[in-house]
Amino acid sequence: MKSAGVDIKAAEKLGIKAVVASGLPGKYTPETSGEILFECIKHELCERGFDI
Repeated sequence: MKSAGVDIKAAEKLGIKAVVASGLPGKYTPETSGEILFECIKHELCERGFDI
């Protein structure tokens, strides 16, 4: 089963403890996380022809 791009069962088979903690960036560094998301979204929109 994949969760947030992580194949938990494959990790377990390899002896790797994988933890899905997708909310951590926004919880502990909300301003930086927001800036990174903004830049990614802006880049995608510009790639698709939107004038930002």
